[in-house]
Amino acid sequence: MAESMTNSQQYQGFFLHAIDLDDLYSCLNFTRCGKIWSPDYLAACDKSLAKFHPNIKEIPMDKLSKFGVPQGILSPRAACLTEAAILRNGGRLGEGTINTKWFTREKSDQIKRIADIELDFEAERRKVAPKAVSRLSCLWVAEDSVAGRKLVESMFPDRVVLNVCIPRALGVSKVDVGWFDKYAKEKNRQYIHSYWMGTISDDNNPKWEYLVDGELEISDKYQLEVIRQYGAHKSIE
Repeated sequence: MAESMTNSQQYQGFFLHAIDLDDLYSCLNFTRCGKIWSPDYLAACDKSLAKFHPNIKEIPMDKLSKFGVPQGILSPRAACLTEAAILRNGGRLGEGTINTKWFTREKSDQIKRIADIELDFEAERRKVAPKAVSRLSCLWVAEDSVAGRKLVESMFPDRVVLNVCIPRALGVSKVDVGWFDKYAKEKNRQYIHSYWMGTISDDNNPKWEYLVDGELEISDKYQLEVIRQYGAHKSIE
């Protein structure tokens, strides 16, 4: 089963995380604190935030499918569910409030397709690994190794790779993202089951990812300065 921990504690090891320098939220938090936090972990630490942020694991699957995540802090994957729900209910999505550039049908179909996959993975997690960290409310890291760096760079070629540690976490689940890739190509439910069981998808090329419900802290001060110099937060200073 996917390796996990359920108490707020340090998770040992050295890890890699990829940041989009256009991501205002992540850049602001890294710049100010040197850390970022998963949504559910933040709510667990802040009672005022918990009042309007629902724990993703407590939202019924039918509501996630029909409405997405209704309120609170959204991870990118949770936001995808909400966007897909808008599209399914006849809404439109686009970029910009003035002269909005509406998404093409291809872009809209892609959002719905990704959301469907994430819903399938969340439904299976609740059945076979309810204590595992949800993909819908986690931070993502890989091992700080040659294989880990290769994985991060292949998944996020346009992002900055950071060296991070996990000072505190409510949960960390180690899974092989190769199963996710296989399911995206062939809708075999056994792939999802194997993902949450923490088994290897390819003995010759395991793709371990860690789903973190907690906080990440930058280990390299130089990388922190790169974010401070070039991050999206500069546009509002």
